[in-house]
Amino acid sequence: TVDSASQFFGHRVAGAAPQGFTELWEAGRKIRLMLPTVEQADEYKLLTRSYVQFDEKTGQAGYAYYRWLDIVPADGRDE
Repeated sequence: TVDSASQFFGHRVAGAAPQGFTELWEAGRKIRLMLPTVEQADEYKLLTRSYVQFDEKTGQAGYAYYRWLDIVPADGRDE
């Protein structure tokens, strides 16, 4: 498996989301995102796990599928 962390666009809008959620706003692209998270941070990352599969016919390995693990604050940690 390979774990990765991808940064969401935008910064948190304080007090804009209902409890259990966070709203992100990116003014340049005019994008708003509503994320299901209770942790308070200015930016967030999506943690993803990709599963590697080996193809015996071609002798190559590649990603067979993936799953999302968590949404975490983008404070440098990749859990």
